[in-house]
Amino acid sequence: MQKRYRHFSLSPMSSSALKRAEAMAVRMPGTAAIQIVADETGELESAMILDQYGGRG
Repeated sequence: MQKRYRHFSLSPMSSSALKRAEAMAVRMPGTAAIQIVADETGELESAMILDQYGGRG
């Protein structure tokens, strides 16, 4: 059974999220940077995978 990681880190900008995900992929292959946008009530507007690092290939 594959081990699942539940680690996340918040970044104010997508460029810093991409840098963090790339650095994190050294320890956890398959790390992705995901952008989640919510409206003022907290309801999900959109979610987008910005990039994925260290995946199997």
